[in-house]
Amino acid sequence: MEVQGYYCSRGFDLRKLSKAKDLRYSTCTKHIDSKSITFTLDSIKNEHITIFNYGSIVLFNVPQVEHSMHLETIKEVALVTPLGTREGKEKKTITDNYRLMIHPNMQGLPSCIKAEHLNIKQLDIHYLTIVATVMAQTVSLDYYADFVDDMLESFMKMNLKVEHMDGSKSAVNQLDKQLLYKLVASNNTVITNVLSKLGIFEGSDASWEAHEYHYAWEALRTEFELDYRFKDLSLKLDIVKDNARFFLSILNTEKGESLEWIIIFLIAGEIVLGITTLYIEHYEKKLEKQAQKDMIDDVTKRRHEARQQRMALSKE
Repeated sequence: MEVQGYYCSRGFDLRKLSKAKDLRYSTCTKHIDSKSITFTLDSIKNEHITIFNYGSIVLFNVPQVEHSMHLETIKEVALVTPLGTREGKEKKTITDNYRLMIHPNMQGLPSCIKAEHLNIKQLDIHYLTIVATVMAQTVSLDYYADFVDDMLESFMKMNLKVEHMDGSKSAVNQLDKQLLYKLVASNNTVITNVLSKLGIFEGSDASWEAHEYHYAWEALRTEFELDYRFKDLSLKLDIVKDNARFFLSILNTEKGESLEWIIIFLIAGEIVLGITTLYIEHYEKKLEKQAQKDMIDDVTKRRHEARQQRMALSKE
């Protein structure tokens, strides 16, 4: 029994998917969990599809030629398309495959993990949920791991640019601020999606139903190294966070220096304006005193002329 997992979106509207009457799954038997919904396409052929609210799709025993049709149908209820990819890198769908082998007469444990498949006595909704959850988480982790690697590569290029930065130019002018802000936002989005939606450490409700389900759950998690891959992704996210903090501090420093120069120019302008005002006031007072002196001299001159005229008249 072939199992194929896909990562197609950052989220699906499961409520809309379960209630939509125009979709091909409206007449299928369905099983709803907190984060997923499973449709049984054909119980005789064991054809099932499980869709997760964080964007993964897992197909059980569905013919390969029908995969693209189902994916396109389910994408109609996608909340957000996957995160973008770097320029120059081809966009690809993240996928992984596994196999279930059903052995009704299997002796010993009810399930047995092999290199490329899981052996079980019988297939029920609990095994479907467990296998689907692990497959959904593994393709999601693959996608986010690739995306974080792209972010680290972008930061590496920015670090090289800073390392060979021309000292005569501003650091801000040599950094792509739009790309930096986009990387910071993408990092926050990845952290939110991985920590709050995937539920790597939350477990599966089906695994608590019986011992054999819990055994299969833990065995599959170990087989796909979910814990190790999550820790590796968390470490890379911390590196991205440190790089983002460094470059944001450069921008803040440059912005702070620009503001300091603006303040200096404003203070200098205020000083120049004050000195100019004092000079104008001093010049106006000087002109006023000169005008008063001229007026006094003019009055004195007229009095002197008037006195001389009176003296001349008295002599005659």
